[in-house]
Amino acid sequence: AAGSPEDPTAVCLGSTATLTVSATGTGLSYQWYRGTASDESSPVGTDSDSYSTTALTSTTAYWVRVTGTCGSPADSRTATVMVAPLPVPTISGGTSNTCPGTSVQLSTEAGKVNYQWSIGGSPIEGATANSYTAATSGTYAVSYVDSCGELGTSEGYPVAILACLPPPETAPGGTIATAQSWSGKQTVTWPVNNEATLGYHLYRGVKADLPNLLNSTTDSCTRATTPDATSNSTAGISEDPSSVAGRFYWYLVTGLNGTGEGSAGNATADSRIVNSTGACP
Repeated sequence: AAGSPEDPTAVCLGSTATLTVSATGTGLSYQWYRGTASDESSPVGTDSDSYSTTALTSTTAYWVRVTGTCGSPADSRTATVMVAPLPVPTISGGTSNTCPGTSVQLSTEAGKVNYQWSIGGSPIEGATANSYTAATSGTYAVSYVDSCGELGTSEGYPVAILACLPPPETAPGGTIATAQSWSGKQTVTWPVNNEATLGYHLYRGVKADLPNLLNSTTDSCTRATTPDATSNSTAGISEDPSSVAGRFYWYLVTGLNGTGEGSAGNATADSRIVNSTGACP
């Protein structure tokens, strides 16, 4: 009786494999064949219970017929020797940054050696791990050597790094109610600006000073800071503009995100009129 050859693990391109078979009986002889079981068109090997293949360049099937002194010949099942394909690295990750982020993370298969990332066909100095942080627009590729010592290079992977801008100018909202007493505290509300991911700054000053409201060295009364885009109001604002011309102050709202603060631009602002005196809280 003949057993079946054990399938070897995958071999590297150009390597050989050794097949063995177990059989019982007397006066046993062996004939190995290349192909699927019962295909006798390609006999190979010697009269032995093992067979070493020639150098393999593709996946190949083998089988063996065992003949004994007694009984009929016994054919094994097919044993398939897999030849590992050449490596083809793949790149995964983002293709564009999400502001305020200014880069994307790229990665390829782990467990290889001699990694090298490139952009536009030029190697990137120091980019020799299985991951890379891309901060420049271009077409990236990665190469590595697999366990068979074969070098593979990925296809090009386009990445677009977009410029991140501060949020646009934020309007101050509706008219602020007139107050006859500066000590009457009010809630100031303005429209939501979804790009103001880090919230808002509320400034106050006289109209002529609007261009300077974002200058921390000249603005001594930043009225409020809020934490996110949906926090579009602030309570408890009280002012005393009685000593300035017209006896009113102007307000300016700016949006903030990871890139910076929105421009003051030519924003309009609303006034608040008072009739009594006091000090800036």
